[in-house]
Amino acid sequence: QCHRSYPSESSFCFVDGTSLVEEKDPRANTTVAGRYVIEKALGVGGMATVYRAHHKLVELPCAIKILNPQFSQDPTLRERFRREARHAQRLAHPTIIALFDQGDTEDGVPCLVMELREGKTLAETIEHGKLKLDRMIPIAVEMTRALARAHDFEVIHRDLKPENVFLLPGDHVKLLDFGIARFAE
Repeated sequence: QCHRSYPSESSFCFVDGTSLVEEKDPRANTTVAGRYVIEKALGVGGMATVYRAHHKLVELPCAIKILNPQFSQDPTLRERFRREARHAQRLAHPTIIALFDQGDTEDGVPCLVMELREGKTLAETIEHGKLKLDRMIPIAVEMTRALARAHDFEVIHRDLKPENVFLLPGDHVKLLDFGIARFAE
């Protein structure tokens, strides 16, 4: 009734005490750029939402990161989003998430199309307890390889945190989110 959003674990509104109703995602089952069909939201961040999708012509699964609509009119945030795309495309490397495409949704909101991988973030992994040294060292080595690749292209990540380190099965690393990265010069 108050039209506020709550985390999925909440069951009632703290303002008026009414039971919460799950809102249908307006982007579910829509098509982006005429070729990517959105299936469901995978995660919601401060600036963007990441969706599971697939390329409808080749049936290739992918992830689409869409800037939150309230930020889409801000030229600074739009540029930050586009910068992430430019950095990710330049840095093609096995330890950095691959970017396939970029553009705008039909309603003019910037989006990035990336590889979809199974796994979880380092933050989700360490929620269950500290990692043992023999497990953490190979993860740290792969993170260092990702950062070295970025530095080879004079890109400084500037937001390295457990939420931006994705672990694939076998603890292989994919570094995410170059949105606030800067060129070293």
